[in-house]
Amino acid sequence: MTSSSSKPARSSIGTLLVALVLTTAACAGAPPTGWTSGGQPMLMPHARWVNGELLVDLDPRGRVWVGGRHLFSVDASGRVYDASNAPVALLQRDGMLLGTGDTPMGWVGAGEAILPGEEHSWLRLHPSGLLIRNDGDDDTPFGQWLGCNQMHTVQTCMLVSHIIGRELMAKRGQGQSLGLFTSGVTMGSGFITP
Repeated sequence: MTSSSSKPARSSIGTLLVALVLTTAACAGAPPTGWTSGGQPMLMPHARWVNGELLVDLDPRGRVWVGGRHLFSVDASGRVYDASNAPVALLQRDGMLLGTGDTPMGWVGAGEAILPGEEHSWLRLHPSGLLIRNDGDDDTPFGQWLGCNQMHTVQTCMLVSHIIGRELMAKRGQGQSLGLFTSGVTMGSGFITP
């Protein structure tokens, strides 16, 4: 791939990131209940989720990078912060994910995630790293995790997949947004298009 052919993809990812960071910071509210004491213990792998043109990197410090830009962080106590260190969500010990103001954001376990108000998983992570999305009728590949095949790190990768995946699907008109992405980013036949 030449450098000129990679510029449009980088530009669209850059637009996505700026919109995500600005919207997250603007929507910051009261931290979820239990924020101070923390929630589910988490271990951070060095891992990458490849989802179409979207590259999501998770580093051992819990920082989540999209297209090379820091988007949010997860700490060892299940807290999710935006890039400005404002609270976004807390993964409780029972797997329930609460957003600011105790907004239900679903359930995240080791190898699966469930949307708020649903009973069945919408995401499953296979031991091979293949992430599968269930839309109710069919299972569809939703990218591949590399470096997230250890039992003690799978829940961290699922948490990242759940947060970013919900936004990707909401942009396609399939599901409710968490309010992290704003206009200017469209979904095409791939996952992200300019």
